[in-house]
Amino acid sequence: MLVLTRRIGEQIVIDDEITVTVLAIPGDKVRLGISAPTSVRVDRSEIHERRRASRPAVPRASVPLASKE
Repeated sequence: MLVLTRRIGEQIVIDDEITVTVLAIPGDKVRLGISAPTSVRVDRSEIHERRRASRPAVPRASVPLASKE
């Protein structure tokens, strides 16, 4: 995990496509603004978990082990 310190108005850039801006720090909370391409889904963790739990399980393809000959 990368830990950064930012002040109000400062930004973090991820892979030239996603920008996270510190908008405000009222009390013990932080307000962030996130700019990302529409192809990138941005959710709070509780929403992400809810979406993941509601998705049907995708079976993994079985890959045969290599035989020792």
